[in-house]
Parts: sequence; C-alpha cells; structure tokens
Amino acid sequence: ASDWTGVSTGIITGILLGIGVLCRSLLIVSVPFFIIGLFLIIKRRLYFLKYASLIIIVFFLTITPWVYRNHLLFGKAAVRLGGFENLWFGNNPYFGGDFDRECAYMEEIKKILNELPPTERTNMVIGEAVKYMKDNPGRFLRNTGIKFIRFWRFYPRTTPLLNKLTGVSEMKTKFISILSEGTIISLGIVGFIVSLRDWRKYLLIYIWIVSQTCVFLIAYPLIRYRLPLMPFVIVFAGLAVVKITQRRNINV
Repeated sequence: ASDWTGVSTGIITGILLGIGVLCRSLLIVSVPFFIIGLFLIIKRRLYFLKYASLIIIVFFLTITPWVYRNHLLFGKAAVRLGGFENLWFGNNPYFGGDFDRECAYMEEIKKILNELPPTERTNMVIGEAVKYMKDNPGRFLRNTGIKFIRFWRFYPRTTPLLNKLTGVSEMKTKFISILSEGTIISLGIVGFIVSLRDWRKYLLIYIWIVSQTCVFLIAYPLIRYRLPLMPFVIVFAGLAVVKITQRRNINV
C-alpha cells in the first residue's frame, strides 16, 4: 500500500468527510461514489476493504454526535432537519421559464416551509419535488439541460437591482467572468481530456466533480454552488497549461 492509503490518512479522510457532510449535507451523495473510486484504484481487495471500512467507521463516528443531538431534540435521527429547499426550487412548474416568476415562486416556497416544523419540511420538499418529476418527465429532462448550463456557465446571472447594488454594469460583469472563469473552465476541459491517459490517478477528482454536478442537475443550480469544484478544475487547467507548454518547447 502506498503512503496515501495508510491508517492516519484513512482516519483524516473519514473525519474530513464527516465534517464536510455536517457543513453541507449534500456532500453525502459523493461519499458512496468516493468509496467506489477507491475500489477501482486500490488493486489489493483485502486492503481496500480494511481501508474503506476505516474511512466509513470514522465518518460515522464524526457525524454521530450531531445526528444523536437531532434525535434527542426533534425525535429524528438525521444529519439535517428541514432545508433542502433547493430540491423544490429546481423542480416546479416555474423553473426554467420567466426568471422573475421563478424567483417569486421560490419566495412562496420559503413562506410555506417557514410555517412548518423542521421535521416536516424535508418530507414536504422531497414529496413535492418527486411528484413534479414523476408527473413531468419530459420537462424534468429539459430542465436538467438548463441546470447544467446554469451551473457551468462562464458568467453569473445579473439583474438591474444587482447591478445597482454592486455598481458594476452587466457587460463588465460578463467580460470579467468570461475572462477568468471562462479561461479556467476551458483549460480545465482540455486538462481533463489529457488526464484520461492516467485516469486512475485522477479518478477521485472526476468523482467529486461529476457527483456534485449531478446533485445540482436535480436540485437548484447556482454558480456559487460550484465553487468547491473550482480548485480541482484549476488542477486540470494547470495540467493543460503544462501540456501546451511542453509541446511548444518541443516544437521550438
């Protein structure tokens, strides 16, 4: 086994995953895929079982105090009570249409949920979102495409009010965003393609980016939700720059 699959690394990994889930519960979606990634990377199956078991045990030990606290206070063992509004925000008749109406409906959802106790909010959000997806499969698929574009677009959506508050024009916002985010993401795509030759080395990064993207293809996407992914996109962008530089030096 290599150094990165040692006992201390497994313990630290489990703790960090637990803290991450406590800070942002949607991270839990990536945990099983992370374990699958380890299975594909670690060729010694017995060692994989030991290492993965260590991570899972430490992960659950990390989140258990908070889960138990919720059980004592609210009678429900869960990492998070209430919330998950983004699931309903992204699955309703007004998503993907007129943006002002979409925002207004989100405010209506917030008012409805604020009147409910925390233990009932999650059930209502999940129930409404799942019902919409089942009743409107075609529109759900269409909205998935819209969400992907919103999540990975080069510039944020702007409004006259936002422009007034920031003192920055819409054109300037788009120019700065495309120059920075657009360049990084474009190079990141090139770097991703280059990295496929050594895919095992980058597999856990692939899993992190893809799993979190998929979460927001179901929920409500905003550019700020991709910020935890951008450091890894920068890694791929750097890989692209190195590759381009190497080829240029060879040609020279």
